Amino acid sequence: MTRRVERHGQTKGAAERALRLALRDRVHVGAEAEITPDTKIAGLAETWFAEVSAQDRSPGTLRAYRDRLDRQIIPAVGNLRVRELTTGVVDRHLRAVRDKHGAALAKLCRTVLSGMAGLATRHDALEHNPVRDAGRISPGKPKRVPRALNVAETRELRTWLSNDDKAQERDLPDLVDMLLATGLRVGEALAVTWDAVDLSAGTVEVRGHRDPSEGAGTHDQDRTEDQGRIPYACASVMGRGDAQTATSGQAGSNGVLLGPGRAT
Repeated sequence: MTRRVERHGQTKGAAERALRLALRDRVHVGAEAEITPDTKIAGLAETWFAEVSAQDRSPGTLRAYRDRLDRQIIPAVGNLRVRELTTGVVDRHLRAVRDKHGAALAKLCRTVLSGMAGLATRHDALEHNPVRDAGRISPGKPKRVPRALNVAETRELRTWLSNDDKAQERDLPDLVDMLLATGLRVGEALAVTWDAVDLSAGTVEVRGHRDPSEGAGTHDQDRTEDQGRIPYACASVMGRGDAQTATSGQAGSNGVLLGPGRAT
C-alpha cells in the first residue's frame, strides 16, 4: 500500500526539510509495528508504552504511565481509531478526568496522551499532535489541606494497630511509630537500612525511596542524603530490633522495616 506523505513549512526550504525528516523516520518503522489512522488507540497505547519502557525511565514513572493507560485512557478512548483522536476528544477526556480525579492526574494523562499522539504523528497516522491544542487544565475542586492527627487520634490509631492481629503480623505498628517519630514519608521509611541508623546519636539518614507494588517487587530509588532525628522512645524500640537483627547476623544494609523476616 502506498501512502502519501506531506509536510508543511513557512518556506519551501522548511517544508522540504520537514518532508525529508518524515521520510527518514518512516524508514525505521517496521511493517508490523506501523501505526495507521485506522489503528485503535488501545493498540497505539501499547506500542507507545513498549517504546517508553525501553528508555531510561524510573520504575515509578513507568508504573504511573501504565496506571493512567489502564485506568483512564484505554477504558475511555481505547476503542476509537487514531484518526478520531481530535483535539475536542482529548479536551473533553482531560476535563472529565480532572473533574473526577483532580488536576494533577489529568496533567499526567495529558503527558501520556501527548506521547502517544507524538508517536502516531511520527508514523504519519496524524498530521499534528492534537493534545498540544487542548485547553489548559485548571484546578477543579479546591485541594483539601492536609490535617495532622491530634494526640487523641494518634493514641487511638496506635491502640487499634496494637490490638489487631493482621496489623501486628504485617509490622504496621512499627511502621506507624517510625512515621510518627521521624516525619518520614512511607516510601522513605521503608527504604531505611540499619547502616543508615545511628541509635547513639539518635539520627537516621534518608538515602532513598522504596515503592512496593503488587506484582513488581520493590524498587529502591537513590536520592540526596538527608538526616532526621529519632526521638528517644522510637530509638529504644529500634534498638531492640537492631539487637535481634544483629544477633541473627542480618544487620548492615538490610531494611529496618523490610529486612529478612519482616512482612512486606
